[in-house]
Amino acid sequence: MVQEIPPHDKVAILVGGGPSLIWHVEEIQRGQARGHIVFAQNGAAQFLVHRGIVPDYQVIVDARPGTADLVCLAARKHLFCSHCDPQTINKSICSTTLFHPNVEGIDDIVPPASEQECLFIGGSWTVGLVNMALAFGLGYRTMRLFGYDSSVQMVDMNPETGRYSITKHHAYPQKLTEK
Repeated sequence: MVQEIPPHDKVAILVGGGPSLIWHVEEIQRGQARGHIVFAQNGAAQFLVHRGIVPDYQVIVDARPGTADLVCLAARKHLFCSHCDPQTINKSICSTTLFHPNVEGIDDIVPPASEQECLFIGGSWTVGLVNMALAFGLGYRTMRLFGYDSSVQMVDMNPETGRYSITKHHAYPQKLTEK
């Protein structure tokens, strides 16, 4: 289980899969080269790996079985919510640390820790918010966020017609949220 770490001076780079991510790959590379720690959400981990960036952590909250397809085995470590589908958790079992969501009723499900205290993570079911809470619990006080427009449709305007069109939800194909 994730355990709290006292505050420190390291920098966390939090990476969502929003369409704006494509504009920040070089900035993320430079940050990682300076020693910043990369937390990639869901499919953003695989997106980064294909561009030469190995995430230090992949964070997954989604409980759907199809989420197992998002697991990036190249990520150094995996932080998965304890309610994730077993296929997701088992795909990277050797490098996975679980965390419990800090939601109403969790005390009825999770017994009190016997040997060590675990950190309950807020942010509800939104991976971007959970990622921020995880980084904070792991002692990061400086966080740089990229691709946090995830699941928001990118809108482009055609200058010739003046009409707007929706282009995509993510910086990469994301079957779980496509319609």
